[in-house]
Amino acid sequence: MTARPAVGIPVRNLKAVIEYDGTRYLGWQIQARRPTIQAEIEEALTALTGAAVRIHGSGRTDSGVHAAGQVASFRVTSRIPTNRFAGALNAHLPRDVSVLGVEEMEPDFHARFHARAKHYRYVILNRRSRPALDRDRAYHLAAPISAPRMVEAASFLVGRHDFRSFATVDPARRDASCIREMYRLEVDRIEDRVVMDFIANGFLYNMVRCLAGSLLNVGLGKWDEVRIREILEARDRREAGPCLPARGLTLMQVYYRDPRPDLVNSGVS
Repeated sequence: MTARPAVGIPVRNLKAVIEYDGTRYLGWQIQARRPTIQAEIEEALTALTGAAVRIHGSGRTDSGVHAAGQVASFRVTSRIPTNRFAGALNAHLPRDVSVLGVEEMEPDFHARFHARAKHYRYVILNRRSRPALDRDRAYHLAAPISAPRMVEAASFLVGRHDFRSFATVDPARRDASCIREMYRLEVDRIEDRVVMDFIANGFLYNMVRCLAGSLLNVGLGKWDEVRIREILEARDRREAGPCLPARGLTLMQVYYRDPRPDLVNSGVS
């Protein structure tokens, strides 16, 4: 519950860009007596402003998932200047959560409802030796992976499709639409890493991790590239590959305007 505004202090609607290592958290959303990102930030806001503050994230990240550019909005009655708010808030946050910036928005701005697209990245560390530095930030796999085969398979997923085969669908919401538009899906090998970038107007539950697992099956030579198109058309989760572990997934950016013109201008189709 949000406290009543203090007399003489206007209510401000703020937007925060947040970075976090999700390793020790049970995801974004508050859960009873369990560590979550939302709970940490709300507790920090209370300590900073002296009032209970409810924040609204652009979406929920699952247990173990990281963020380089999560966005949240919240209303406060505080005299702290906007350009000093991030630093003041970080003083109350644990070291694995950091507010990168804060700006004042129009009163009706909402981090979730106004989001137009999101960019997720999945990283596979593809080498013999187990990771030490990146053990919680990438999925380790020693078997050889063919990134070019994954690139070809990924081309079937770009565009507007029903992604039911690549998501965990809540039985209570089985009739909900699973149609999303994938604006960009790139697969690159960068030294000993296979990096998959997904930009879409929305994502279903476990969709990115399941897409990554299915593309990996192609890269490992278990499936032909065209198998991805067949799975997409089947609209059956049982046909797709496994969801890869959460530790390899990072929410990179949330877009609040249509990203497609910028993707075209950068040469990405």
